[in-house]
Amino acid sequence: MNNTAVAENQKSSPEILTLSPQARALRRIRDYQQIGLYKDVNPLDWEDWHWQLKNRICNREDLADY
Repeated sequence: MNNTAVAENQKSSPEILTLSPQARALRRIRDYQQIGLYKDVNPLDWEDWHWQLKNRICNREDLADY
């Protein structure tokens, strides 16, 4: 997708552009914490790439659990 197409897609989603960085962070936190397995994960851990690698879904069976 070229830059023009990306810009057009962003224009069609005004709610994304109007959210403050804090609101976007809260929205991200709320989204992952609605998954039972991740409800107790610290937001700082969630944002840490080391934690993400250790807790990634690696096979079909793990994915089926979610």
